[in-house]
Amino acid sequence: AFDGAVSHIQLIEDYSAFDFGIDFEITKNDVALSGYGGLNVDFNKTRDGCLRVRFDLASRKLVLESVGRETKVLGEKAFAYKRLLWYRLGIRCDGDGAVEVYLDGDIAISAEAEKTDGGKITVSGIFVSMDADNVTVSEYGEQTFDRSVHWREGQGVDDAVSPPKPAKKGCGSDIFADVSLAALALMISVLGLIGIRLFAERRDGKIKH
Repeated sequence: AFDGAVSHIQLIEDYSAFDFGIDFEITKNDVALSGYGGLNVDFNKTRDGCLRVRFDLASRKLVLESVGRETKVLGEKAFAYKRLLWYRLGIRCDGDGAVEVYLDGDIAISAEAEKTDGGKITVSGIFVSMDADNVTVSEYGEQTFDRSVHWREGQGVDDAVSPPKPAKKGCGSDIFADVSLAALALMISVLGLIGIRLFAERRDGKIKH
C-alpha cells in the first residue's frame, strides 16, 4: 500500500530481454489538478536514463519515450480512457533495442531504441489512485497481454474534467523538479490510497539479465 503524490515499486533484478505485463484500474484521477500523471513504467533504467511507457491521462495517449539528458518520443497512440475500467498493459523488449507496447492484447506502439545492457523496471502511479494486479515478468515473447482478468463488459465511467496538456518529465523522482509546490501540496492533500499488489513471475534460467 502506498500514499502520496508519487508512489512506485521497483523490481529487484535487472532485465534486458523480457515481457512485462500489468493489470490496473484508475480509481481516482487527480491529473486535472496537476497537468501531468497516470501510470508510468520505466525499464532499462540506469543512472543515465531509461525507456518509459506512459499511460498518460493528461493527453489520453500511450507514449513510449527515451528519457536521459533529453527526452525523445519514440511512439504514441491515443486510447479511450475510463475510470474504474481494468486495462492490461504489456511491454516486449528484445534486448537489442526493439520495443513493442501492448494495450488489452493489441499492439499499440512498435519502435527501435538504442541497445542497452538492461536495467531496473519501475512501476509508478502519479497523481492517481489505482489498483493493480498480475504484474508479471517473463521470457521474451512468452506473454499474450490479453485483456485483464478483471475486465467486464460495461465497466468504467467517464471522467468529468479533461486534464490539461502534460509537461515532459525526467526519470524516477525527477518529476518533482517541474511540478509547482502549490500543485504538489494540493495533490498530496487530496490523493487517496494507491494499492498495488505485485505478483512478479520469474523463470529460472530463462530471463536474460
